[in-house]
Amino acid sequence: MAINVPLNQALALIVTPLAPTQASAVGSAYSETWQFWNIIRTCAAAVALLLTGLGLLKLTQTGRDSVNA
Repeated sequence: MAINVPLNQALALIVTPLAPTQASAVGSAYSETWQFWNIIRTCAAAVALLLTGLGLLKLTQTGRDSVNA
């Protein structure tokens, strides 16, 4: 949110319609930054999901005193 929301707000301030070359330049500038942070966010979510799955798997293993007590 700290990155994508300000990007979206800045994009909303652009007066349209634009000439094709201007639209292409605006789209390229916006897209590069947005894609970078979107990939970072996706990787962080994947790591969180993986760690959650590992934690749940660890809880279901037999022989754990806290589960079998």
